[in-house]
Amino acid sequence: MEKEILEELKYRWDHLKFIHIKELAHRFQVQYSRPLVRDAVFRIIQSYVLRNKRHIEILQVPISDRTFQGFTIIRKGVLFQVINTCQSLSEQIFTAAYQLYEIVCYIEKNDTNLIERGSFAFKDKNINPEAMTFAALVLAPETEILSQMELFGIEKTKISIKEIVYLMDCFGISYDLMVLRLYESKIIEANRATGLLSRKMEAEQFIMDTGIAIRWKNSTKDDISFGDLPALLKKNKERGLLPEAIILRDKIRMDEIKKLLLEEL
Repeated sequence: MEKEILEELKYRWDHLKFIHIKELAHRFQVQYSRPLVRDAVFRIIQSYVLRNKRHIEILQVPISDRTFQGFTIIRKGVLFQVINTCQSLSEQIFTAAYQLYEIVCYIEKNDTNLIERGSFAFKDKNINPEAMTFAALVLAPETEILSQMELFGIEKTKISIKEIVYLMDCFGISYDLMVLRLYESKIIEANRATGLLSRKMEAEQFIMDTGIAIRWKNSTKDDISFGDLPALLKKNKERGLLPEAIILRDKIRMDEIKKLLLEEL
């Protein structure tokens, strides 16, 4: 299975497309992002969309089906991104970055996919390899991987489970993705990457024993966000734009929805 994953990497079968996406990811990072993205990805997406004179609502809600990771759609000119918080935090971060590729294509290339069909992310199903590649490059750029390796004194020839876990903690990504990024960046060779992927259970145990990177493996299902709606209600109240009864009704309704979402888990 691990070897199949390596064979499916974008640049293995389409090097020119990989270079194109790598340039797109680098340009995005220079203009809008930061070296260590991690859970700042949500703020980065909001900032990117705002700077391009559009509006996005990012809703973070628990959905019991963990194979459904999230989606992005456009309604009446507004972008809506929904992230399933029953996933681990690292999965949520990757889902957001994966969906970001579709947003970038919509804004910079006038791609109509989001308008016509939307973008839906399911675990291990209907994967867009270009979006996957873009997300990986934005979350763990090669220059920053090398920088963190230097910071931790990690030698290319001595990378083991422990070093992988240290690096995945730096970038807030999964063990598999960290190994694949090291392989894509030509820091480790295919046989080494395959060997490290096959030792995932050992890595999981190392994380449990040490607590390193454990925060990225936990879900945030109890933290429900309805985007800008709470702030909008507060603004309407402060400015007297809506009757108190309507504002109170909407707050009660939001609390009811939160309760229902948690009860279905």
